[in-house]
Amino acid sequence: MISPVLVGREKELARLVALMATAPSVAVIEGEAGIGKSRLAAELLGDPAVAGMRVLRGACVQIREPFPLGPIVEALRGRATDLAGAELTPVAGALRDLLPELAGVLPEKPRLPDDRAAERHRIFRALAEVMAAFGPAVLVVEDLHWADEQTIEFLTYLMSVLPGALRVVLTYRGEEAPAAVRAITARTTDAIGVAHLVLPPLDAAQTQIMASAILEADHVTAEFAEHLCARASGLPLAVQELLALLRGRGALIKWEGGWARRALNELDV
Repeated sequence: MISPVLVGREKELARLVALMATAPSVAVIEGEAGIGKSRLAAELLGDPAVAGMRVLRGACVQIREPFPLGPIVEALRGRATDLAGAELTPVAGALRDLLPELAGVLPEKPRLPDDRAAERHRIFRALAEVMAAFGPAVLVVEDLHWADEQTIEFLTYLMSVLPGALRVVLTYRGEEAPAAVRAITARTTDAIGVAHLVLPPLDAAQTQIMASAILEADHVTAEFAEHLCARASGLPLAVQELLALLRGRGALIKWEGGWARRALNELDV
């Protein structure tokens, strides 16, 4: 049971939309698990302010040994058509092994130095150049608390050379993010627009609006909303899951166009 409307994030969405009007820019969306980081990012990408921009989207994955530059590869690997005809320098050819899907639009692979640090620098330069070639674009990297070391290093590098038409949106769980993730945007220049949003839990009134929208009811009682908010700790994802659980258990019953529930003391979740 997913909420059909965004609740309790109107101010944050308005701030992100305003930031998308400027480039280069970077937005950080921070919050605990289930707080609605991905939902807010999705709402932003669906806003008319982003229409016409290319969206490059990748996510870090919770695995024992994360793939180097995994979310960056995910964001770029299927974009060969968008790069057709782009004037790329020989440096971009360094990505042929990392992104074989783009081989048809990349220059020939240059002779790489034996020095690993120099090779990594060339790959970082190549990635930044390819991102600049997309023109107006939004790079979204989610769940950075699970990021591999090279992804963190590349994003830190990218902040120092951010292409003029690129917007970046980063999400992570604050309590799980290492210091290196928090430091990605620490040294951005004045030329880059920056917004750092820390999402708070929903209050009882916002939970009431969300529950009413999910259940397609005119309203749910304030008493039930307070109970639901407390049990869900104000987390939007938990509110959705609890309503689905209660409905599945028969604790919420369709009744005359609305929903009836058992007494609160019977709602053992």
